[in-house]
Amino acid sequence: MARPRRRLTLLFALAALAVAALVFRHGQNVTGRIGGPISWPKLLWLTYALAAWFVVAFFFWRSDRIDPNRRRAYGLHLLSFTVRGLAELWLIYVAVAWIPPYGIAHDLFGIGLISAATRGAAPPRTDADRAAARFLWSLRFGLGCEIVFAWLFHQVADARTGVYFASDDPYWLLINRLTTAAVVVAWSDLVRVLWTGRDALFPVREARRGRADGDAEMPSAPLAADPRRA
Repeated sequence: MARPRRRLTLLFALAALAVAALVFRHGQNVTGRIGGPISWPKLLWLTYALAAWFVVAFFFWRSDRIDPNRRRAYGLHLLSFTVRGLAELWLIYVAVAWIPPYGIAHDLFGIGLISAATRGAAPPRTDADRAAARFLWSLRFGLGCEIVFAWLFHQVADARTGVYFASDDPYWLLINRLTTAAVVVAWSDLVRVLWTGRDALFPVREARRGRADGDAEMPSAPLAADPRRA
């Protein structure tokens, strides 16, 4: 019998996201794209936000090992942030009119949306469902951090000038230090969730059956004698 293996699609998606983040940093810091240079703490936070709020949330939403109400919360969260992402990209790169209060308002809405969607969820009974339930709190924690960062940025910069990121310049020292602290907590939590929620995030492949497993090699029962030949 072939040993069952886990699907590692999520890990490949996270690896692709990490590569894309490095390419993005090069574009911001070397080629001078709109948004301005981005510091390492801000790049790590941006990568975490995309990984947690989109990629991991998507895989929890797709899992049949999660309470239906929690799956619905993940689905509503994904829908909300997909709409926000499209609007934000247009406001940043086309209209150049994005301001942090827009994001703050949506982050508050996202926290309320998750809380409302999980109100009727049953207590988790499996490790996978417990991980999914706890990660919904991680999403709310991350959105809370994002609210703080957006507000601080709004106090010291005007995003309508085309600067959307904190750079490594000492001017952004406080924001970068706070972001570093949040990054350590957030990424540690994400790694823990990937492990504790592995049954939902990395489902087991069904073992192949057939000749490759030796099932077809079972000897067949002898044919009964034909009474007409007796």
